[in-house]
Amino acid sequence: MPAGDGSLEVLKSHLFDLRKKGFTRLFQNSNVFEFSTPESLLDIDFAQPVYVLVDRVALGPDMRQRLVDTVEICYRESGEVVFRAAAGQQLRFSEKFVCKT
Repeated sequence: MPAGDGSLEVLKSHLFDLRKKGFTRLFQNSNVFEFSTPESLLDIDFAQPVYVLVDRVALGPDMRQRLVDTVEICYRESGEVVFRAAAGQQLRFSEKFVCKT
């Protein structure tokens, strides 16, 4: 899910709120970043899009409920969900049911 839009201070505040809710990883340019401390954010380029990594799954018949739960969390927290396949394909959806691929 997108980490947010707006000023850098608003984004950082939002990230710390998300961390309090248990989200601990960010995703940017195919890299995963842990953000357990303020110092851990130093390697992230906030001029580029930053996403909160909600879940990593290998899809299978028994993963349906986990995927549903993950999508619900994304919509509740940001109103959007972004799926990125291992091959790099990315699909972006909003709660307005618009595919922003």
